[in-house]
Amino acid sequence: MPIRYATPADEPAISALCTIAFFDEGLFGSCIHPYRHQYPDDVQIFWHETIRKYFATSGNFIIVATREEKEKEELAGVAIWQRQGDDEGALKAKEEWVDYGKKLFRNAACDKMEPAT
Repeated sequence: MPIRYATPADEPAISALCTIAFFDEGLFGSCIHPYRHQYPDDVQIFWHETIRKYFATSGNFIIVATREEKEKEELAGVAIWQRQGDDEGALKAKEEWVDYGKKLFRNAACDKMEPAT
């Protein structure tokens, strides 16, 4: 099964995969989303926001495993790695991190909101 670094184009598939994988898991399922059966879209919204934050944070690396399904690439797994520390290796990892820019994952609904007064 091939693995590669994820790109922002993978974000919807990663979010869908995490939603399914963790839906009934103890922490991300029942603890964080106790009403997930009533509001299943909330779980996917959570994963969209979480994955976008991972993409936006220096030192995070998102890796996906892929497979061919009907001559089309499909995500089969995901891993999120974060290089911590301030040693030479950590600094190199942070330099290699790709900044996709804030505009890539902007929330258009928030752009239309009036500032609170």
